[in-house]
Amino acid sequence: MSGIGLAFLAALSWGGADFIAGLVGRRTALPIMLAGTQSAGLVMMVLVLVARGTALPTHALVWGALAGALGLASISCLYRSLAVGTVSVVAPIVSTSAAVPVIAGILLGDRPPPIVWAGIGAALVGVILVSREPEHGRPANARQAVILATIAALVIGAQLVVFDRASTSDALAGVFAARLVTATGFGLFLLYRRPPLRGTSIGGVASVGVLDTMGNVTFTLATTRGLLSVVATLSSAFPLITVALAHLKLHERLTAWQRVGAVLAVGGVMAIVAS
Repeated sequence: MSGIGLAFLAALSWGGADFIAGLVGRRTALPIMLAGTQSAGLVMMVLVLVARGTALPTHALVWGALAGALGLASISCLYRSLAVGTVSVVAPIVSTSAAVPVIAGILLGDRPPPIVWAGIGAALVGVILVSREPEHGRPANARQAVILATIAALVIGAQLVVFDRASTSDALAGVFAARLVTATGFGLFLLYRRPPLRGTSIGGVASVGVLDTMGNVTFTLATTRGLLSVVATLSSAFPLITVALAHLKLHERLTAWQRVGAVLAVGGVMAIVAS
């Protein structure tokens, strides 16, 4: 499959994971959600690697472990920013994370044609607008939320770049190492907090972890078959999937800005694909 196709699969996987996480997370304690999703992803990667049966390159494991460490930091900042701020402020900031691998791709030598640059710009702006939600008052810690969301965006973007580096040796080994680090870290957090399991949907938590891991795998593979700047932009369109699922399944209404963002994002993606 081409890099563009794999990037689309990453967007579908991440978008589906976020949609299910929104449903499951309403009745599941955060420590359980974090540890459960990462553990499910780790189990999935172990099964895949055992079935493949080849050695794991040290280079990929090191880069993957770094991606996992960045994942611990980004998720912590993201959830803390959501706790002290509002989704309408945090989500658009975090959605700019794709700009980091785009810039990295340019520095590493990516030179897409002008139509692709226009598509990248339109898609990024569209995703930011789609991620916006109606404002419901200004939180007391709005400044802290913005700072944390900005850090989360930068770290998430850096994590995607690190996955790209891991893919030069072994994409699957890199994702496995990342999941091992995050599952261990959030597992220790779960043991420390010891929240009640009542109301937890084990299947729902596991499905989020599997879809999220599939997104990481397909994104990492996509970077081996396409330009990092293009792949990162296409896969970053996952909020479109989440919003579309919420609209279709939960009948949530889209704001005018979200509709504009959807048109821009789709138009940008079409420009990239048509090039």
